[in-house]
Amino acid sequence: MKKFTIYSRTDNFSINAAQRIREELEANAWINDDVNPEFVIVIGGDGKVLRAIHRYLNQLDKTKFVALNTGTLGFLTDYNSKDVNLLIDDLLTKDYQEEKCHLLEVNYFYDDKKEQHFCVNELRVEHRFRTLEINVAIDNQDFEKTFGNGLCICSPLGSTAYNRSLGGPLVERTIKAITISEIAPINTRNIRTLLNPLILDETHKISLESQYFESAYIGIDYYSIKKPKAGKIEVQLSPKCVNLIHFRENSFLKKIKEKFLD
Repeated sequence: MKKFTIYSRTDNFSINAAQRIREELEANAWINDDVNPEFVIVIGGDGKVLRAIHRYLNQLDKTKFVALNTGTLGFLTDYNSKDVNLLIDDLLTKDYQEEKCHLLEVNYFYDDKKEQHFCVNELRVEHRFRTLEINVAIDNQDFEKTFGNGLCICSPLGSTAYNRSLGGPLVERTIKAITISEIAPINTRNIRTLLNPLILDETHKISLESQYFESAYIGIDYYSIKKPKAGKIEVQLSPKCVNLIHFRENSFLKKIKEKFLD
């Protein structure tokens, strides 16, 4: 018997869709289990998918995610709002393929303490009202000092999110890579920053240090680190993966065309 849970938005359409899916699955001997589900069925947009993944962050190795889009863009979803019956039929009768997407591991060091976080999409370090100076090291070697509003470091899964709005590259989701994009960088005769986004493979560790972290916004996907302090942030690709399941063709290029070009 398969165990599932539904993680849904609270608008009327999403609630009704969740009820319909729940009733059909339970009628076919699926067990509704919010604690240890094998399948997490998300009803909402990309933000809801992010929250669902974080909800089950400590059991990603045994949890699979599939989503019905009742939000806006829905890049992380395979089904539109009109596809409720199709999703039910696929869950009950079709085989699926798994797509394993790596998360980012973020370690934040301050006052002899360490906080560990995981990003599905990105880490953002930014300040909207002053210039941030951030010392960037790669594999413990000084790389550059950035000047601007901040930095965005994203996973392949997050390359189509905030990173894209910064002019960063779109990276196929199964590639093991980290992308660094600067936010409103300053580049003058006296101040030199890279300007271009940088893609690194899975072997690298990025370190960020700044005396201005206390006044900056440090964002992990949809939430922020409370009361940040001066210290160091280390970022690397995590072995932890989220398992997205697909019952039909899953083309990265087709999805980019559908969501951004058509």
